[in-house]
Formats: sequence, C-alpha cells, structure tokens
Amino acid sequence: MVFVCGDPPSGRWAHKGILKCFFKALFEKNKIDAFSKEEITLIKDFYEERRRADYTTREIDKFRVKDYINLVGEMLEVVENGKD
Repeated sequence: MVFVCGDPPSGRWAHKGILKCFFKALFEKNKIDAFSKEEITLIKDFYEERRRADYTTREIDKFRVKDYINLVGEMLEVVENGKD
C-alpha cells in the first residue's frame, strides 16, 4: 500500500488513511475492477488483522493467512503490471 500511496502527508500513515489512499489510487487508475467485492473485503480485513497484530497476540487462522498471501500477490501484480 505504501508503494502505491507514497510518503504519508503527516509523517506517518494513519491506519484508515492508507486504506483510503490505496483504494482511491486503484479507483483513479481504473484498477479497482481488477478485484471482486469479496477481494476488496478481504483487503480491508487483511489490513485490520495486520493492525491488530501490532497490539494483540490474537491468532489468525492459517487458511485466512493463505488467502491473504494470495491476495497480496494479486495486488502486487495489479500495481506493478497494470493488470486489467
């Protein structure tokens, strides 16, 4: 997400701020349609899980982790290669 959004406007990205920036960038580049509604939800969930990991010891289901890893690979492909 930082790759797409660049440096934060106020020295550090807020948790919700980077999500808004990322989705806005995808929308502006007409890449938002590269993701299904389910994948968009998964992106948001993934970010929340990662944020919670900063502050808790809550476990994440290993099958969800695999979903997140696959989604991150697809996100990188969209960002780097402009996948339609």
